[in-house]
Amino acid sequence: MLRIENLVCHSDGKSLLDIEGLQLKGGETLAVLGPNGAGKSTLLRAVSGDCGYDGEVLVHGRNRRHWRSNYLARHLGVLPQASVLTFPFLAHEVVSLGAIPLKLSQRCMRAEIRRVMELCDCDHLSERHFPSLSGGEKQRVQLARVLLQLSQAEESPLLLLDEPTSAQDLGHQHHMLRLTNQLAREGYGVISILHDLNHTLHYCKRCIVLENGRVRYQGQPDDVLVPEHIGEIWNYRPAYGWLQDDRLVLA
Repeated sequence: MLRIENLVCHSDGKSLLDIEGLQLKGGETLAVLGPNGAGKSTLLRAVSGDCGYDGEVLVHGRNRRHWRSNYLARHLGVLPQASVLTFPFLAHEVVSLGAIPLKLSQRCMRAEIRRVMELCDCDHLSERHFPSLSGGEKQRVQLARVLLQLSQAEESPLLLLDEPTSAQDLGHQHHMLRLTNQLAREGYGVISILHDLNHTLHYCKRCIVLENGRVRYQGQPDDVLVPEHIGEIWNYRPAYGWLQDDRLVLA
């Protein structure tokens, strides 16, 4: 689904990102980890085309630069870390913006808007003005918009999430991550920037750890998130324990 080769990003002569190779298959959930300034958001911006880069970003085997913008929009969606939308749209009107690259009748669009808002647990916010919502509510409405945008993908969609749990309360953090796993089971490829290592352990199949713009570690979370690696990257040594279902937990 996604293949990155020799991806390099610069700003003002400084290297922000230098990734030799990275792949993601449909049905996978990949966590992008690392300290502040490691290049996590730059990676998502490069894949989505929001910043310049050298190298290759291939989506379904084709250079993303060669995809028609309308077609790419139906296959690649981005949930930004924060919303800058200030117009007094109703929440369902914000979600409807995801239908711009689609061909839907008004009846189908209304049904799809309801469906994705229910998935994101924001259907009860439908008639609220978007600027009046909390940060977490805005985040869920924006995710519903992205899911509507990807709802007619002919091939497995790629979903990029920049800190999707950052504004969520505890219950909605887990709701969002369970939803990403559900989408992966439906064939989506999901890349999430996360800071909570327990979320990575419990919800992601694979992870990469960035440091100074380079991949320092990658693999299955149980193999990557060991005391030595965490100490090296975050200068912190967590305590380890196990839940009743034998899942590892860090404290």
